[in-house]
Amino acid sequence: KVKILNSLHKQILHSISDYKIKDDEKILQFFDISIYKEDLDNLKDDEWLNDNNISFIYEYLERYQLNNFDKLISNSIILLRPSMVYLLANHPSPKELKGVLPSLETSKFIFLPVNDNDDVEDACAGSHWSLVVISLLDKTALIYDTLERANESEAKHVISQLAKYLGFNFQIRIIEKTPQQINGSDCGIMVGQITGFLLSRLLNLKYLEDHFIDMDLNNVEISAIDGRIFIMGTLLNLIKHKQAQE
Repeated sequence: KVKILNSLHKQILHSISDYKIKDDEKILQFFDISIYKEDLDNLKDDEWLNDNNISFIYEYLERYQLNNFDKLISNSIILLRPSMVYLLANHPSPKELKGVLPSLETSKFIFLPVNDNDDVEDACAGSHWSLVVISLLDKTALIYDTLERANESEAKHVISQLAKYLGFNFQIRIIEKTPQQINGSDCGIMVGQITGFLLSRLLNLKYLEDHFIDMDLNNVEISAIDGRIFIMGTLLNLIKHKQAQE
């Protein structure tokens, strides 16, 4: 599978006809997300995903999965981008972010990718991603961490900041059976995969019949290398599609 991943990486470089492209050069514009050579390299095996990688995954899920449903459903689920989660986590007065963040008050579920970066001067200082999912239906905050409880304090801090923003507290649940990474670099891609899995579960609910939403991950297995292959292949397809239109 690593060979497949490397092959996709080479195909993308070949498709843009420039193997000497610099890390900070843009290779694709996907709606609101600019993808750079550095972001592409991050998807290779044992590399760490950055904010922009997570933002692309969330943009893709929003455009091609969430937005396929009617507005009543799509507006009830918010995939908050990492930059906004970081702003929420580090703002001294969260209520002042009204109008800056999306309309969180009218949603039912909020997905927040959390990074352990505590250096506001360095956007790339963090080393671990985890996921917080907020259910406003029952005011519960769910914490998913693929490295045991490595980001527990950071996740709880984000939840506390969101509670200040919304004006009420949450009951916190740590999802103990979250699939665990097997190295030090797969946290980001697994946050994206868990988001996609839970989003699919929410979107497949029969709202008039189902009265229980299962947000646990019991018996769920996740292959990080498959996630990297999917995202790399998606980028390749998007680049080819764009080129075909030009």
